[in-house]
Amino acid sequence: MTHPVYTVRFIFQEYGKFVTMELSSEVVFDDLKMSFSKILGVSFFAKQINIYIKNASDIPIDSSKTLGEIWKNPTPVVEFDVKVQEMGA
Repeated sequence: MTHPVYTVRFIFQEYGKFVTMELSSEVVFDDLKMSFSKILGVSFFAKQINIYIKNASDIPIDSSKTLGEIWKNPTPVVEFDVKVQEMGA
C-alpha cells in the first residue's frame, strides 16, 4: 500500500525563510527538527519547534503525530507556520 505524498511548505518567519518538502503522510513532525537544522543552517539545540496549520489555529499541532493524522484534507499542498521558542532550564 502506498501512502499519499504531500508538498509541504514550512514557513519560518523568524528567519525570513521557508522549506518546501515532498513528504509521505507517514512522516512524524518530531523527526523533522534535524532536517530543518541542516537545511536552514540554524542550531535548534535547547529550542522547541512549534508547528501551526497556516491560517487555521493559534494552538500548535501535536508534533508526535504523523502528517496523515494531522492533515485530513485531500489538498496535496500544505502550509505550516513554524515558531521557535527557547527552552528554559
